[in-house]
Amino acid sequence: MQFELAKYGDGWDALVGQWLVYKSSRRQSYKSQASVDILFKKLQNLSSGDLEKARLIVEQSIGNNWSGLFPLKDVGFGGAVPGREVLGLNFENRD
Repeated sequence: MQFELAKYGDGWDALVGQWLVYKSSRRQSYKSQASVDILFKKLQNLSSGDLEKARLIVEQSIGNNWSGLFPLKDVGFGGAVPGREVLGLNFENRD
């Protein structure tokens, strides 16, 4: 099925297209333009309308072989969430 992606604007159309190709490679597909429009709105909400952040969200999902889009994981030093302890050492800012 062909979807109208150009209406999302420069950059967004390619990003949504990239996600649709990925989903197709997983033998999953969107069935209607309305479902793709909802996908676009979700991606905009998750990224606060920031195209670069949206690109990272899509890459995170594809890289982890996820079936959906999720907020970016906030990973810092050594794979830990900033402000948490890693191997018993606390890396929080100390002033």
